[in-house]
Amino acid sequence: MYYIHAFAITVLLLVTIQYVLTAYIFPKKAKKTLENQLKNHPNYKRLKKIEALFNQLYKRSYANFSSYSDRKNFNIKSNEFIYGEIDFLSFFSILKKTNPQPGEVFYDLGSGSGKAVFAAALCFELSESLGIELLPALFKKSNRQLERVKTLILHHDRDFSDTYLARIASIHFFNENILHHDYSNADILYIAATCFSEETWNKLIAQFACLKSGTRIIVTSKSIHNQQFVSIHSHAELMSWGLCTVNIYKKI
Repeated sequence: MYYIHAFAITVLLLVTIQYVLTAYIFPKKAKKTLENQLKNHPNYKRLKKIEALFNQLYKRSYANFSSYSDRKNFNIKSNEFIYGEIDFLSFFSILKKTNPQPGEVFYDLGSGSGKAVFAAALCFELSESLGIELLPALFKKSNRQLERVKTLILHHDRDFSDTYLARIASIHFFNENILHHDYSNADILYIAATCFSEETWNKLIAQFACLKSGTRIIVTSKSIHNQQFVSIHSHAELMSWGLCTVNIYKKI
């Protein structure tokens, strides 16, 4: 009996250590490494100013609760709707790897409260930054955030205000199913697909055939095995739930 208890305690201890490492230690280390790397960015001070605005916008937003509430109200039990969010600086670094060009169009498929859409619009000169979200509470929250960010931007100096009011004018949200929306005009797509079923993911891959040549796709956890797409990046990146494999593909 003693050995059984000792074994159980050992297993519990190992599981706890693994959880602490993956949920706290490794993400914290990755965050610090990223911060140090970005200090060499020529627009680091401006980037940190945008990050401060972003953090203020999402302070006490409680999007996770909105997601849970809608899933409960609509009796949605699928794990595909488990909520997760980007980390601002990490997502900036990820987007940089797609080399966004002025005038391009960004989509977030399953945009939640809009974090990725706002980050893309604030950091790059896009013509459109668009989010598609099925859950009504999150869709409404993202639109409230769009109104709120205008007020926050106006608290800054004239140069900053003029620049970023123009950028957020590119933001629009759609309360639709990502499988039914036409995003063939996209230049950059982001899909947090970690919890997607293989069936849903395969349906999305089939839809990617409509994308134009040169479109870049950022996807968490999942892979695209299709001759129309080439891999341009694959690495563990920081998200709200910890480190996650992020793959970036480009359509030939």
